[in-house]
Amino acid sequence: MRVFLRCMFIVGLAILAIIAIALWKGRRRPDNGLDYVERSDEEIRRDVMAGKVTSRYADIEGVVIDPENVPADLRDLIPLAKKWAISDDVERDIFEQVVSFEEKKEFIDKVWPQMERLEEYCADCRNKGPVADEVVLLDMMTTSAAEVYHDVYPMELEGGRE
Repeated sequence: MRVFLRCMFIVGLAILAIIAIALWKGRRRPDNGLDYVERSDEEIRRDVMAGKVTSRYADIEGVVIDPENVPADLRDLIPLAKKWAISDDVERDIFEQVVSFEEKKEFIDKVWPQMERLEEYCADCRNKGPVADEVVLLDMMTTSAAEVYHDVYPMELEGGRE
């Protein structure tokens, strides 16, 4: 009976935690930390085309990007990361659609050769406790790079060409 009661207590705590998280998510978007305002895809598209991206990680209040906290061989990617690290997947998708091919190619040609190094650096930092803003920024940029790569080089695979 004691084991059953302990299990029920733990299940009850888990349910309360889930409810608390659901209530918190209703107030704020956990993926970007910004106050969430419901917008249609069309409103988002209009805003992005006007240059208004509301979920750029570098623009979140309290986020501090210090190049000195980034390894020297990755510092030149910070300006690109500030532009391409967009946390909202709908906004990021629309941004990736409206950016010119030339801009995508410049982004990929600069970031892609560093992808292994970026993954190594970000993975190492993720395992060391609180993750620095610079790591989150670079990590989010790699998401954009992975999504845009095949727009620029559609025929290429890991081992060569299709």
